[in-house]
Amino acid sequence: MCGKMLPVNLSRRIKIGVLVHEVSRLRRKAIDQLLQPLGITGTQWWLLTYVSLRPGLSQARLAEELNLGKVALGGLIDRMMKNDLIERRPSDEDKRVNHVFLTDAGIKLAAEIRRLSSGVLDDSLKNIAADDLDVAISVLTRMKDNLEEMAGTSKGDRVGALV
Repeated sequence: MCGKMLPVNLSRRIKIGVLVHEVSRLRRKAIDQLLQPLGITGTQWWLLTYVSLRPGLSQARLAEELNLGKVALGGLIDRMMKNDLIERRPSDEDKRVNHVFLTDAGIKLAAEIRRLSSGVLDDSLKNIAADDLDVAISVLTRMKDNLEEMAGTSKGDRVGALV
């Protein structure tokens, strides 16, 4: 796309899907480049962010919400535990269930990532009026709600409900 407009002959439905995907992809790419000196991958960044917003979720629930396989998430958590960023705590009710929390180092890194990535967000929103942002937020929230309804997830179950 490289800053070019989408062809006019595409329907609004297709344009919105393409644009949502492209904005998300380009945002992740910009943040990945920003975080590369910290040695953090995009997946690690998202896990840190997610756990900072929803501490104590079970590992199984995290896998579901992050759309990662349980084995893949387990390996990611193991690697991040070795770097003292995340910890597992067994459930009081069921010792087979692990809840995931950030360590003090993980909390500090998540805050630093939030600080660094806010510049990407600021840059991506420059020259966009507050009223236009309000409309975009409203439309995307309704789209998210519709998709959650289709997927059978309730509002408030996911991090997106926090925004």
